[in-house]
Amino acid sequence: MAAQRRIDLVLDSVKRLLRIGASANLLNLLQKQHPADLAQIFSELPDKEREAAFSLLAERNGRLAMEAISELGPEAGAALLATRSAEEIAKLAQEIPSDDAAALIDYLPEELSAAVLDLMRPKESGVVENLLEYDEQTPSARRSPSCRPTATSRWCSTSTSWTTAGTWLASSRCAGSCSSPPRRRSSGS
Repeated sequence: MAAQRRIDLVLDSVKRLLRIGASANLLNLLQKQHPADLAQIFSELPDKEREAAFSLLAERNGRLAMEAISELGPEAGAALLATRSAEEIAKLAQEIPSDDAAALIDYLPEELSAAVLDLMRPKESGVVENLLEYDEQTPSARRSPSCRPTATSRWCSTSTSWTTAGTWLASSRCAGSCSSPPRRRSSGS
């Protein structure tokens, strides 16, 4: 009960600081919160106040803002991001783990998500795209490094993985050269 009381006090303070325009004090308060607490606070704020508080935090502390959005959930988080430019979303998405970024980007409008993926660093974008293309039929699916995209696709959609018995499993859906298994990861990684 004490934790909820603290969240309620912070929520009331956030609303008051937004109302009086005390941005520096609001930023200071927000930066002292845990991402899960911020997510709860964001979820209880009206839309306009949520957008204002998130914008202030994202401008000054993108990592904390995105960690809070990750805690908020991909659908609600994407709704907060959808009003931003693709450039800003791409920059902010690089502040969180790739699987969280993929979940958020998946809930963005289709044109915006495509623009975000195009703007992200090539390495990060490739990881996120692979996570978006995750094949549910092959748990722990990995892309074969020997597979090259075809002229009609932006990335390879071949799912490969090592089974528990140590054999290589591939489910090929592309015209690339997917004949060799990926390197087997050591059990320590």
